[in-house]
Formats: sequence, C-alpha cells, structure tokens
Amino acid sequence: MNSEFDDKLVQVVHNSENNCFVIDVDGSVAGVLKYEESSPGVRDFISTEVLPEYEGQGLGGKLVDRALEESWAEGLEVIGTCPFVAACLKREEDGD
Repeated sequence: MNSEFDDKLVQVVHNSENNCFVIDVDGSVAGVLKYEESSPGVRDFISTEVLPEYEGQGLGGKLVDRALEESWAEGLEVIGTCPFVAACLKREEDGD
C-alpha cells in the first residue's frame, strides 16, 4: 500500500450517527465508507468513496481495514455489498 501521507496525519473516525466511517488527512475529509445495519448484529458496507485528489494512495484500504477491525471488535457480522469492501473481505479470508 503506497501512501505519501504520514500515518500521524491520517485518522479514521466512526460517525455512528450517519452510519459511516470517515478518513481524514491532516484534518480534511479524504473519503467515506457508508454502511447499513441490515439486521441486528449485521453491518453491511454499501459504498466506499475516496475523493479524486486522494485516490491511488492506499487510503481506501486503510479506511476499510479500520472499519472492519472496529466492526469485528464490536462482535458484528460484516457484509460487503460494496465491491471494494467485498474484495478486501476476500483477501482477508484468503490470508493475504
């Protein structure tokens, strides 16, 4: 994962009021991962968006990784309706 950003400048925040995780770079929103609570105990990630100026720098992967970690830590089952999240989940299952 190539990133020109120091990890200190990158922060992922869970905005539970708006059912999303947000990645900030040096205080500016760089991307959003939206989800739905499709049923009790199940979080369905429905879309991942990284702003064009931040694309290709590994931020989408960092955003998804952090959201998955937090969801699993909460004991939730995770579904990846979003193709990007589905690919990340498949890599996780395959041990990559």
